[in-house]
Amino acid sequence: MDLIDLHVHTYASDADVNLTPEKVVKLAKENNIKAIAITDHDTVLAVDKAVKAGKKLGVEVVPGVEVSLYEGNFEIHVIGYYPDYKDPGFVKVLDRQSKGRDERMKEILKRLNKQGIDITFDYMRKKVKGAYVSKVHIAWEMIKRGYAEKLKPAIKKIDSMDVPYSDFSKYLLDVKSGIEFLRKFNAVTVLAHPEVIKMYGKEEEKFIKKLVGYGLLGMEVYTWKHDEKATKRYEKLADKFGLIMTGGTDFHAHNPKVKIGVHDGSLKIPYRLLDGIKKVKAEIS
Repeated sequence: MDLIDLHVHTYASDADVNLTPEKVVKLAKENNIKAIAITDHDTVLAVDKAVKAGKKLGVEVVPGVEVSLYEGNFEIHVIGYYPDYKDPGFVKVLDRQSKGRDERMKEILKRLNKQGIDITFDYMRKKVKGAYVSKVHIAWEMIKRGYAEKLKPAIKKIDSMDVPYSDFSKYLLDVKSGIEFLRKFNAVTVLAHPEVIKMYGKEEEKFIKKLVGYGLLGMEVYTWKHDEKATKRYEKLADKFGLIMTGGTDFHAHNPKVKIGVHDGSLKIPYRLLDGIKKVKAEIS
């Protein structure tokens, strides 16, 4: 069975600072993964380099982007596969998104500074080599400097700064406008790791129905972030709302158990899921 990974990051967003697009493709080749999707947060800077490397090494690279959207003060991620990513209008909106992420992270760091965590935005910007500064990058820096012992407590500390996404609404897209933006540029829109949203029962169904009304076309069902029970629940929800099912590792090179295409030897994503995305792409283009 040909295996794929439809959720992969590079150093262009919040992956390890040494994880270049070329290295990502090489790792996929070494893991015998036939196809990967480059889905960096709010940027497509790594896509062309990955596509070029993929052609050289025989790995199919799917252009994509994971857009960070907000609903009130809650962050929701939607992946767009095969967008018109070279369109200047598309890039302009993503640049604004990245600006909003930077401004929000500056405010978070200011609040951390007041609590004795002496890490500056300018320092982090240099450390991540020009990519955007993410809370994961800051969390690792906190561990390095002795402000935290492990990743989860560090991220929890960052999240406790409680900086509302809505404070930066002039930059950041809400869920409705974000899905509509991706659809405008012909992307196949997929809700990433829905379990992270922590909605269940009728509340969850109502929310998914609303997203479908905005233009959502698929749902990430198969990921190590979903246990068996959650996976079955999302399979049923996808069937109910006519959504395509996708899967991926959300690879960042931060977790040693997560490799491109597999998690701890268990998660395996078949190529037929990519065929489903391609079929929808042909229908909407």
